[in-house]
Parts: sequence; structure tokens; C-alpha cells
Amino acid sequence: MGCTGHHQFMLEQLLDHLALLGEQLSRFNDRIAEALRPGGDEQMFDRLDAIPSVNRVTIEHVVAEIGVDMNPFPSAKHLASWAGLCPGNKESTDKRKQRHTTKGNVWLRPALCEAAWDAGRSKDTYFQAQYRRLAGRRGKNELSWRWPTHCSMYSNIY
Repeated sequence: MGCTGHHQFMLEQLLDHLALLGEQLSRFNDRIAEALRPGGDEQMFDRLDAIPSVNRVTIEHVVAEIGVDMNPFPSAKHLASWAGLCPGNKESTDKRKQRHTTKGNVWLRPALCEAAWDAGRSKDTYFQAQYRRLAGRRGKNELSWRWPTHCSMYSNIY
């Protein structure tokens, strides 16, 4: 069975739709690029880009979710808590109960976790040394969701 006229029509429609999505994606990327540099603030972008393992996509996620104004967050710890990276602390007398993290921001949390994991795996950096020091004591699985709150990559934003 070969390609019939109907199949050819459907393939043309799919290719046209793919081209349209590509055009929309480029318009969105242009809009995000404008938002990343408000008022020609190149210093903020350069400071964020200087962090090991933070690339343009991570910066776009952070700017899209938080914006460029950091005034709502008094410190990096407040930002980490809002993103849902801080563990819970439910204790009653001597018993430790749930230590689950809050749900936080569903788009920001994975972006920051991925950047932190990449920073921990980068060669010959401060972040790698911190990761190895903490993973030795707490274990890699325990550190999987705590690592972004322990590394000081957020302090470069301020």
C-alpha cells in the first residue's frame, strides 16, 4: 500500500502545523529575550550566566516565574522556601514527623533542582566540593531534594 492522496493531504497539513508552531515558538522566544533584559540591564543577565551550570533556559524559567524584581524575597532562603525546596519541620517532643517539602512553584522548582544537580556534578568547582561534603553525610537520595537549598547559588541573584 502506497501513499494515497489522503495521506499526502494529511502530511501536508501536519507539516504546515509544524511550521506554524515553529513561528509561534520564535515569537515567544523573542518576547522572553525582551523580558530578560529590562531597561538594558546586562549586569543581571551576566551575573546569572556566570553561575556554573546555569544556562539561558534556566535563567528564562527563573525570570518567567519570579520576574526581575527580587524585593518580595528578603533573602535566598525565602526564595528557596517559596519555590518549595525547604523541608518541613514537624516535631513533637522527641519525635520527628513528616519532613516532606512543600509543593512550591511547579515550574521553578525543577529548573532550580536541575541547575543545582548540574552544579554539583561540574568539575573542580565550589559547588562540587559542597555537594560531595553534604552527600557524604546525608546520602545522595536525601540530598536529591535538599541540595538546591544548601548550595549558595541563589545568593548570586541578589
